[in-house]
Formats: sequence, structure tokens, C-alpha cells
Amino acid sequence: MLLHDLKLKEDQLPRLAIRPYPNQYVSSCKLPNGRRIVIRPIRQQDEPLMVKFHETLSERSVYLRYLQALQLSQRVTHERLLRRCFIDYDREMALVAESANAHNADHQLLASRG
Repeated sequence: MLLHDLKLKEDQLPRLAIRPYPNQYVSSCKLPNGRRIVIRPIRQQDEPLMVKFHETLSERSVYLRYLQALQLSQRVTHERLLRRCFIDYDREMALVAESANAHNADHQLLASRG
């Protein structure tokens, strides 16, 4: 399917309504303990990882993050996580720190901000 004239340069194409995933913000680093992590923008498919991440937070961490006590059931509602994971990268950004689990091939979120 041809969507535009092949002679058009990339900067002449119309701007996409939904911005693609911003790969330019993905970077990896090594922690002092030797663990490798990836810092990247959040993705839609991170919602289940966000639930697991919230399960690990202490009451103090929750209070410092939200400035109020929130139960786990409140923090992991689909509607709340929908606003965190499904974002318009052109208007806002949320970053996560991700690491592969040493015991299996699963990934886990170590931090989230946004």
C-alpha cells in the first residue's frame, strides 16, 4: 500500500497522530553491584510489571511517592495504571528502570517515575 509519493523527503511527510516509541531515550548502565539495568520510557505492555513493582513498595515509599497512604488495591487499578502506561510521548514522559531477573528470563521494574 502506498501512503505517499516516494519522492517526498521524511521532513515533508505529515506528522503522525500517535508518536512512535521514543527509542532515543533508552539507555543501559551497570550498577555498582554489577547488575545491568535499562532505563527507558514506559510502554503499554508494562502494566503487569507495574502491578508487581507496586507489590514491592513499602508503606513509607508509597507515602513519599503519593504524599498519602494508598492501599495496593488502589494503586494497581486498571484505570490508574492506564494513565501511567498509555501515554502520548509527544506530551509527557514516564521512565522506568528495568532489569532481567537473575533466576529466570522475566523482567522486573526496579523504579518508575513520571
